[in-house]
Amino acid sequence: MLVLNVLVTGARAPVALDWLRRLKAGGHAVWLADSVWWCGTAGSRHHQGYLRVPPARQAPRAFLDALAQACVTHAIDWILPTCEEVFWVAQGADDLPARVFVDRIEGLENLHHKGRFAELTHALGHAIQAPPTQEVGSRQEAEGLGNPQDWVFKPAYSRFASRTQVGPEASVLRTIDWGSESWVAQRRIRGVEHSTFGLAHEGRLVAHGCYRSVYRVGTGSGVLFRNVTEAQPLIREFVERLVAHGRFTGQIGFDFLTDASGTYVIECNPRATSGLHLFAPGQLMEPLFDPQGPLVLASGEDRSLGFAMPMVAEAARPWLWRRWWRDWSATRDVVWDAHDVGPFVRTPLSVVEFVWRGLRTGRSPTGASTFDIEWDGTRIINVDG
Repeated sequence: MLVLNVLVTGARAPVALDWLRRLKAGGHAVWLADSVWWCGTAGSRHHQGYLRVPPARQAPRAFLDALAQACVTHAIDWILPTCEEVFWVAQGADDLPARVFVDRIEGLENLHHKGRFAELTHALGHAIQAPPTQEVGSRQEAEGLGNPQDWVFKPAYSRFASRTQVGPEASVLRTIDWGSESWVAQRRIRGVEHSTFGLAHEGRLVAHGCYRSVYRVGTGSGVLFRNVTEAQPLIREFVERLVAHGRFTGQIGFDFLTDASGTYVIECNPRATSGLHLFAPGQLMEPLFDPQGPLVLASGEDRSLGFAMPMVAEAARPWLWRRWWRDWSATRDVVWDAHDVGPFVRTPLSVVEFVWRGLRTGRSPTGASTFDIEWDGTRIINVDG
């Protein structure tokens, strides 16, 4: 077996911990990189070292220089971005002395920008498309769409449903700072949600999973995930067509809504998503490294982010406690591992760091958790000259 030296970036995320454990089980040596002090994944016994690098958003060239130096120092063969730093890594991928599992920045931007992605889905000619979507630049334009409760308003570059307004009251439109960034309005779909996670090489889908987030913190991030095999055929066909259309390479996820009229794709996340957790042990090593291997479908058990489960709405509703507890206790936690307890111990410290960052910057803990890696279309050449 060929043993590779792999550098996993965005190490703060549970998906990075999952990749670390999978790669280690596959016999590979793994280094971690991120800009946070208290990285939960860094508590694992499975990595070779944690590299604290400059923040990608605030110091993109220094961030890329640190990755390049890590590649030389540790003889890195493969770089695996996991979070939104993927957009910064992509801009310097050609200059990094290792194979980088990432798509071109132009392709990533078309997928990440909510308006451009919607246009792309209509160009595909597939049965699944985005709902009617258009950019809005002012309150007057938003009000001109009709009843705002029939629309979803969100920044064109956004993540984790951050600042998304789903069917808001008309008064809410007056509180949005329309001029500070690009916004889109998307026709509201009331239906059943599904999400996907996949791996692709040069337009060929090699791993695919379709799942539901059974519990969420607010309207954003899911914290308990369940495979949904019966929803796969049409959705998988859409994913295969889209990645082939752009010859996409990397990790990619989509969110879908299905109502009586059909299935709609809401947005794309061209990075790792929580669907990664639903692949059985050992399932992802071949598709990650072998572009020509057979398509692998997720077949793992339900998984949860146990540290976040007490924060879901059901936890505060006594009439839902029994179902909430039953679902939580029946799933295997993503972070906890009796043979690798470090990440579980360090996770509270990581949460405290994001709370502290949020207090310093006037952001929520969720917003603070991505503030130093998020990407809103900025090109590095325009940042550093």
